[in-house]
Amino acid sequence: MYSPASWMPVLLPGTTPVQSLGSPSTVIVFGPTGPGWAAARGTTTAKAESTISRASAVAKTTLLPYIDSPTECPAIEGTRLIAFVQTRRGLSRVISGRRPGGPPAQPWEALSRLPVSVLRGRRPVHVRALTVKERIQLHLFDFSRLAEAYEAPPGVTQEAIARAAGIRVHHVTQYIRPLVAEGHVEEKTSHVRGRARRRKVYFLTASGRLHASSLRNALLSAHVPFRDRMGETHDLPLSRIHQEERRGATVLELLTELQTDGYISEARPTGREGLVDFTQEAARVQSFYGREKELAEVLRALGEKPVVVVTGMAGIGKTTLGSRICEELRGKRSLFWRGVCPWDTAIDLAARVSVFLRSLNRTELHGFLAGTAPKELARVEEPLARDLAGVGALLVFDDVQNASEEAQAFLAILVRALKPQKGTSALLLSRSTPAFYSRREVAVEASVMELPLHGLDPTSSVTILKEAGIADPLLGSLVESCGGIPLFLKLVASAGPGAPPEESWRTLETYIAEQIDPSLAKEERECLEIASFYHLPVPPEAMLLTSGARRRILIDLHRKGLVTSTDSGRFVVHDALRSYFQGSLPAERRASIASEVARWLSGKSDEAKAQGRPHEAVAYLGNAAVVEVDPGRRGSILAKLGDLRRLVGDYPGAIEAYRAGARDASDRAAVARLHAKIAVCLENLGQLGQAVEEIDKGLSLVPQEPSLEAAWLLYQRASVAYAREDYGRALAGIEQVTSWMVGLPRDEELWGFLSNLRGLIHFYDHERLDFSLAQADFQEAVDAWDRAGYTRGLCNAYNNLFLAAYAMGKGEQALEYLDRSAALAEATGDTPARTTVLFTKAYYLTEHVGDYDAAGTLYDETYRLAKETHQRAKLAFHYHHYANLYEHQGRLEEARESLEYFIQTSGDMVGVDTKVEACAWLSRIRSRLGDVEAAEASLGQAERLAATTTAKPAAHAIEWAKATLAAARGDLEAAGASFRRAFDLSTPPDRGKFLLEYGQFLASNGERNRAKEVLGLACEELAKMEGATLKKAQAEFRSLEEGVPERG
Repeated sequence: MYSPASWMPVLLPGTTPVQSLGSPSTVIVFGPTGPGWAAARGTTTAKAESTISRASAVAKTTLLPYIDSPTECPAIEGTRLIAFVQTRRGLSRVISGRRPGGPPAQPWEALSRLPVSVLRGRRPVHVRALTVKERIQLHLFDFSRLAEAYEAPPGVTQEAIARAAGIRVHHVTQYIRPLVAEGHVEEKTSHVRGRARRRKVYFLTASGRLHASSLRNALLSAHVPFRDRMGETHDLPLSRIHQEERRGATVLELLTELQTDGYISEARPTGREGLVDFTQEAARVQSFYGREKELAEVLRALGEKPVVVVTGMAGIGKTTLGSRICEELRGKRSLFWRGVCPWDTAIDLAARVSVFLRSLNRTELHGFLAGTAPKELARVEEPLARDLAGVGALLVFDDVQNASEEAQAFLAILVRALKPQKGTSALLLSRSTPAFYSRREVAVEASVMELPLHGLDPTSSVTILKEAGIADPLLGSLVESCGGIPLFLKLVASAGPGAPPEESWRTLETYIAEQIDPSLAKEERECLEIASFYHLPVPPEAMLLTSGARRRILIDLHRKGLVTSTDSGRFVVHDALRSYFQGSLPAERRASIASEVARWLSGKSDEAKAQGRPHEAVAYLGNAAVVEVDPGRRGSILAKLGDLRRLVGDYPGAIEAYRAGARDASDRAAVARLHAKIAVCLENLGQLGQAVEEIDKGLSLVPQEPSLEAAWLLYQRASVAYAREDYGRALAGIEQVTSWMVGLPRDEELWGFLSNLRGLIHFYDHERLDFSLAQADFQEAVDAWDRAGYTRGLCNAYNNLFLAAYAMGKGEQALEYLDRSAALAEATGDTPARTTVLFTKAYYLTEHVGDYDAAGTLYDETYRLAKETHQRAKLAFHYHHYANLYEHQGRLEEARESLEYFIQTSGDMVGVDTKVEACAWLSRIRSRLGDVEAAEASLGQAERLAATTTAKPAAHAIEWAKATLAAARGDLEAAGASFRRAFDLSTPPDRGKFLLEYGQFLASNGERNRAKEVLGLACEELAKMEGATLKKAQAEFRSLEEGVPERG
């Protein structure tokens, strides 16, 4: 913040020597927040920016009408204060260049000495209280599209208006009459949906919609307090809250909430009735001895602290204590249990937690992980914290000592996310103290409580042995020998009365070697040897892989306490027993069992993947990779593990698996293929430069002559070029690989990728635009991926086929493709694919069928899905498509709002050409609304962006916008010239709409013959889409044929 002494009020002089400030720079004009300012802000901002920019060499001008005095202004990096004005009149003088009275201006030289620092934020604009008439207009605005319907909606009756405006019903007419007199509202009698008799209803007129739209625009630009589900309040633009955070709520509803509560709150999901229990992996507690003090201490801590850590040696009873705590809290809290495995990545653990939270109707983390966006760990913390807020759950992580470095990173995020929570906590069970939290969190913040477990007290130890029938004089010596270790005591007790303890029984391992191992039958030992290779609970058949093994053996081992059962009917061996039996195997026997177990795990992984359970498939394959000892087979397993991780979007985990597989692989060609897969992951992470490096590494390992490995690498290079919109290089790469494929073994999956990428180039590259070729390419991709059994690719290719067929006017055929894509998305449970299909269908309903209500419903659903799955680009394009839908419905004011928000939020997610077309489209909408000055500003923005591109569609969009703007000004000659230039530049997909508008202009200008010609072309173009736009073009054409006077 600047000191008050540095902030004398500064006013613009008559001339503006901004060269002293440097160029480019940013001019900031500050203004007050008094009554009437917000309503004038939009126009005033545009005037200020336009005037100051024309008068100076400044590249960008920003008006911040949020500051009551200069001392409250935040510092702004790279900017200079030009003016602070106290009143709207003062601002008008600034704009006009006249020097008003008041304090003397500070010398310009002094401005350059103002300190520079970082802009930290804006104060919110305090939205003034709305008048009753304004509330009525905002309410009626939302029903404008239904003004011509046969049945009026209940929302436009006097009763509904009274509720919305907060007045009595019999007072409605006294506020409505002035609005009717001003020409803003029309009154009529109509049938009302769901009512028996006709009633008086009210709708905004054209001038009323314009007036309400201006009011909405001013309100939506304000920053208001927004409280998220974490209870934190942020200042957000009301436009963002309306378009994103609370989409579906009306502006009036949001303002009413703001007035009532002082903030607008995030819509919090409602949890399902009852509690959920995800402790099926936890070991069953058959009996619990001692530990009353520890149990009470942990339970108390879990009610007060976000994280409790229990540590202790193997067999000390950590898992049993955790299971007992779950029993105590069952029915009081939702419960989650996860045993950490050595192969778990951060995304693995996050995915397990997300499924649990989803069952509580907390879907943000699950949506992020299910989406197509790269699964970056840094982006997990916020959705995790938001989902955990208020769920009242206990999350237990066992065997935390097994956590890899990446898994520890997730647990560190979990600890941070739990700190501000109330009633939700985590219990971590580990042999050693974890390193992912600090001593400060334990000793100073007291957010983490640590409890080291020691041996059982002598009384509890004696009880365990007595219940097994062991009596004096053996009890004392046995208790001493076992050291109070529960597992040791239970194993001794399971053996029953026997020989006295020996001096060598000082460790659990020694006892297993000298007492348990010799007493085992051959089949029992073989079963334990096999069981020792499983790190996760498995069904009985997994432990009975040897020929002749019977289920009875497993029952006997369970009775002896050597295997543990879970609630899901699966079995697992304790770590201490696993280490002993696996470590005592001869190398040959170990390799044989490892191969058998890895084969079983791989088979179960394939089965889980086929049934749509990819995270379970990852767990099986991760276990297989850990136990396999043959480098060649382990490398193959790691490559499959990388493929699975890539399938679930865990690109960092996939890269790690591929790199590990490359270290094991001895074949250079196999390593090259892994480099290609790493490049795929890096491309999805947006790291295109590193992707090219991986491709080059792979190519260096294979001969120069054609091979499948080199072909995959070259395809991947073409894919990176496409991502960079370097279509020429991408197509050249595709052609090179295609020429190789003639002499290589047929790889259907690769062939499908080549065909699909070629089709995308023919569909999106304006220089190579050919929908017929694109359709043929997509069909080729479908055939190849069908033969390869690549379901995800098929879903994508059928959606692309729909787009190509639709663009060619093959509506029925296009629908068949869309239905197939939808069926595949539903069958595989692929949420992003389903979102894409529904989004495409909504576009079809808008353009082809003209069923705008159904299209709007689908867009609302796909918006929800895209938000849940964090598809940022798809969310941004929703605003673009909403604008298109609203324009079709004649809701130009809402179309303008939605398109403005698209331009504001799309950022670097869209290319320059798209931005040019959007700005030009916004200019056309503003011209049609009569806001010529704002239309000119949008056109100027489009022209500045177009200076960086030579694309034909961008030039067409600008000429079309110029024509519409000139027509709105009444300059018919300039409009005609621009329309003619736009006609020469017009291309699909907007050619039909452009020709309709051009034909209407010609007809209104008296050029009947040329109008008929252009409208005929419009009908031909729009016949590919049919729908309401075609009907409108046909009606215009018939009016000219029949000699009906042309309409403007």
